[in-house]
Amino acid sequence: MKVCRVFPADIMSYRPYRNADWVDRYYADMANKAISLLEKSPVGSYFGEDSRLLCKAGMYFSMWFEDICSETGIWRTVNAECSKRYGMLLPFYDMSGYYEGEVNVQDTAFLLWHFMQTFGKDGILINPENPGIAETALALAELFDSEYETAPGNIRLHDFVHNLAVTGDWWRCRDLIEWFLLSSYVFVDSRNVLEDKVEEYADIQMSEDKMVYMLASSQMFESRRNILSLSAPEWLSAITGNVIFKDLERLPPSYYLYKGMEGTQFFLYDMVEEKEYALGIDSLAGGKKDIERCRKDDTVLFTTILRVGSKYYISGIMTEIGGKKTVENSVREEKERRTLKAGQKEVYRDFMNASGGSPVLIVKGVSELEKFFSDALGISLDGNGFPLRTKEGCYVLYGDPVDGVCISPDNAECIALPDNPVYNKEKARTEAVSFYCNSGALPYRAACFLHDSDLLPDAAVKSLKGYEYGRDFLHRNGNFFLDYFYHSTRKNDFNV
Repeated sequence: MKVCRVFPADIMSYRPYRNADWVDRYYADMANKAISLLEKSPVGSYFGEDSRLLCKAGMYFSMWFEDICSETGIWRTVNAECSKRYGMLLPFYDMSGYYEGEVNVQDTAFLLWHFMQTFGKDGILINPENPGIAETALALAELFDSEYETAPGNIRLHDFVHNLAVTGDWWRCRDLIEWFLLSSYVFVDSRNVLEDKVEEYADIQMSEDKMVYMLASSQMFESRRNILSLSAPEWLSAITGNVIFKDLERLPPSYYLYKGMEGTQFFLYDMVEEKEYALGIDSLAGGKKDIERCRKDDTVLFTTILRVGSKYYISGIMTEIGGKKTVENSVREEKERRTLKAGQKEVYRDFMNASGGSPVLIVKGVSELEKFFSDALGISLDGNGFPLRTKEGCYVLYGDPVDGVCISPDNAECIALPDNPVYNKEKARTEAVSFYCNSGALPYRAACFLHDSDLLPDAAVKSLKGYEYGRDFLHRNGNFFLDYFYHSTRKNDFNV
């Protein structure tokens, strides 16, 4: 591997301020110590020849240590939220001898597992009790514990996170949310995700700066790929207690007709929801010049509006589409899409009535599947893009209040429903774990139902301690795994 080293400039790219001081240099040095340890550790092969990933891991652990020493409150929030949700300060590990707010081997083990899981293969669950993780975590804990008593707190970083001035200033609030998303160790892969998104949309005629701003504005509210499956504002609400982070609502992107300007306000009419909004000129990054070119009652803008308390702001960028006539078809299609989405709740109710109250149903063969949809839901499968097999087989149907009904042609053999004719205990022992970590296979609420109802009794994590231990370990930590891999929480997503 090429020589991997973190310089103060690397650390500064994650700072909300410009000039490095001795505290920043100290944590750059701690990152390099962590890198050296990780490279020679039992998990060193995980990084292979990827020096960038190794450097990221070093900074990740250094920033966690900085959070502990600076009392910023990020890790304290992890402990508090895990205790509330799962009845333990951290999942997986024996927590005896654990000291909150200090360096613990349970912390470094959990952090290392999370890092490796985040940058590992999707849908593959790494055993948190992997011996290599345990040995490396112990060495990391000893490294940071040896520095704990003398390590400096980062006052500038602490004060930035806990700045009360964000309460009445949306732009300061936005800066904090964006920093937390892209520069805190919580969202360890957010920059990679953003880079991938920019590349994905490379064909769009837009400058890279605008593209980054637009996509970051979306990620700030939508990304929940982290330890607690919370958005950046939800994290900051828990960390700071500042009410502004609770009272935020990002409306769906829509087509807005410009209705004019009056004093310090301008007005936009949502052509899809048929509702008008008054926004302050100060809600525009460029002020009045961003809107004064628009023609009253004619210019249509495609954008996203954000509600902050009782005020409305532009979230992201505004794209001028053209006149009213040019968007008539697009507006109609968007209305139809939203009507169809809202109608999924009715489909879900019909499904639940037909299934006897179970959000999971197994049907045998295409003909039975088509009959269920036709008789129970009044829906034809023809032309709807459902994943039907060319040969007969069992299908799993999942009812969901958001998605209506989802069909899976796989893993019916792993669900222990009482009337399941194809349940296969041996297959379930090796494959049913996918229900906990493959979030693309079924809705979060259905996965929770399977776990809560003990319909995955034979699912297990591969463990050196044997199958029965791996099974008990998975079920003991099942609620955490569901939240973590589905990027969801019971509080936010279970009751829709």
